[in-house]
Amino acid sequence: MLLVDDDAGSLTTFALLVGTEGALVNTAADAQTALGLLAHQSYDVLVSDLGMPDMDGFALIAAVRQRWPGQRLRAVAVSGYGRQADRLRALEAGFDAFVAKPDALEDLAAAIGRS
Repeated sequence: MLLVDDDAGSLTTFALLVGTEGALVNTAADAQTALGLLAHQSYDVLVSDLGMPDMDGFALIAAVRQRWPGQRLRAVAVSGYGRQADRLRALEAGFDAFVAKPDALEDLAAAIGRS
């Protein structure tokens, strides 16, 4: 699993929590680092925040889907943006699922299982 979030505290905490569930986790603090990791390693799941500076989660998933069109990478958007419009935009951008941050861990497990 590759976790991407510009908030270091959230990234570390979330990686630890997901790791305790048995996932092997790599982290990236920005989208460019995530793209570099994806270029050199295969992942089953990408979990990305949407609101990041420079390159947001929407641009990240667009780049991932464009660069590796045949790769079946499950992608889950995790964000504090919780409006229905934000969910739809994330799904239209190429994410397989959307999880609001306050409910993240339990909902993320369910979203990964569905995608």
